[in-house]
Amino acid sequence: MMRRWLFSGLTILGLGGCASNAMMPPSPAGVAGTAEARSQAAARAAQEAQQKLAATAVQRRAAEGQFCTSWRRALELARRDAIGCARMEADQQAACWTAVSQWAGEESRYFSALETLFGAGPYANSARKAGEFFDLTQSWASSCGNSLADCTAASQRATMDQRKDEVNRFCH
Repeated sequence: MMRRWLFSGLTILGLGGCASNAMMPPSPAGVAGTAEARSQAAARAAQEAQQKLAATAVQRRAAEGQFCTSWRRALELARRDAIGCARMEADQQAACWTAVSQWAGEESRYFSALETLFGAGPYANSARKAGEFFDLTQSWASSCGNSLADCTAASQRATMDQRKDEVNRFCH
């Protein structure tokens, strides 16, 4: 019994000491130092955010300046590759159309990424339409790999032409 009381008493005294240390208010100098460190960290974070915003604005302006050139180049490559695949021997066409389909998918992702970079406005809208054009082109090229009859009858061709015309109007 005595042992239990002694153990309980020591435990209470030990906990009491911990509790009294935890309840002591921090020193004014400690609070001021912590507040100053937090203030400096917030200032650094704000400066980094401003630098990232400025870098993004520079990227956006450069991409806007190159958008129509990139569109025209990609459109010309798509035309050239489609004509090249159609002129190939029948046993080589499937591999050619598969390559065109994969390339068009990459172009679709590129223009979709530009849409995100542009945010809102006419460039974002045109980048979205260019991305849709190449997404449709990817699907169309896949159907062409099956047969040239599937290629000419593909349902997405009308929408492809519409997206192409919309982006071309923007770029003129």
